[in-house]
Formats: sequence, C-alpha cells, structure tokens
Amino acid sequence: MQNTTHDNVILELTVRNHPGVMTHVCGLFARRAFNVEGILCLPIQDSDKSHIWLLVNDDQRLEQDDKPNR
Repeated sequence: MQNTTHDNVILELTVRNHPGVMTHVCGLFARRAFNVEGILCLPIQDSDKSHIWLLVNDDQRLEQDDKPNR
C-alpha cells in the first residue's frame, strides 16, 4: 500500500457578488479536475464584492491558472 500526502493551498479570490458566482467559481475548478476541499465566502462590507477562500490540493497545475479571469 502506497502512502501519499497531499499539501493543500488556500486561494483567496475577490469576486463581484451576484447570483451564480459560486457556481461559476466552482465550475472553473471542476473543469480543470481540481478537488475543492473547503470553501468560505464572506461579503466585503459596504461593497458589491465578496472574498472567497478555497482550500484545494496543492498541484503543479495551480501555477498555470493564476491569471485573473474577466
């Protein structure tokens, strides 16, 4: 039996808060076959934006996906 360990990384995103934003963000990761281990989302006070923190498995593919989406 092989024992493997996976390091996790926390990504912080700032998004425009609108219906469907979580579906969009999770869909981006699902299309790239990332496993999201945890999600925390909190609104930014007096703003139409929210912070989203995603706990994902650390993977070499993360380095290529750090460009902002528009």
